[in-house]
Amino acid sequence: MVKSLYLIEASAWLNVATCRSVGAVVKLREMEVGMVSPGEWGIYAWSSRDQRLVHPDDFDALDRLIPYGKLLRVAGVDGQYCVLEYGEKVFRVDPQRFMPKPAPRFRIGQSVATRGADEKHGVVVDVFWHFNRGEPYYFVRFGNKVSSKRYWGEDLESG
Repeated sequence: MVKSLYLIEASAWLNVATCRSVGAVVKLREMEVGMVSPGEWGIYAWSSRDQRLVHPDDFDALDRLIPYGKLLRVAGVDGQYCVLEYGEKVFRVDPQRFMPKPAPRFRIGQSVATRGADEKHGVVVDVFWHFNRGEPYYFVRFGNKVSSKRYWGEDLESG
C-alpha cells in the first residue's frame, strides 16, 4: 500500500512536492491509495492523458464516459486493476486515483419521483459528486427528455 498526500479541495491532484514548489498553502489530508473494496463508492480522478492508468481494452469507453466527478462503484478486482462500474458500463483502472465517497441514495436506472406539489416520475441517468457540498447530485430523465436541473437527495424519493 502506498501512502501519499493529495489536495482535496481542488479539481487537480497535486502532490506535496508540487505544492511546495509553487509555494501554495493548501489543505491536505493523508489517504491510503491502492486499496479498494468491492461495493465501495467514489470518484476516479483521471484524464485521457493518463492512458497507463486504464486497461488498454477499456480506455476508449472510459474516455467517452468522461468520468470526472461521476460517482462510480467498485465491482471488484481484476489482477492489478480495480473494476469500476457506472450504471451498465464497466472499466478496469489502476486503483491509485480512486477516492472513496459515501454511497449515493439513488442509482443509475432507478425510478424516482420529485418531491413537492408538481410530482414528476423519472429515471436517474447520471450521478455526480458535488465537491463543495460534499454530497451526490442527480440528473433525471422524464419521458424522453433528460432534465438539465440538478436534483439533490432531498429533492427525490424512490418511485
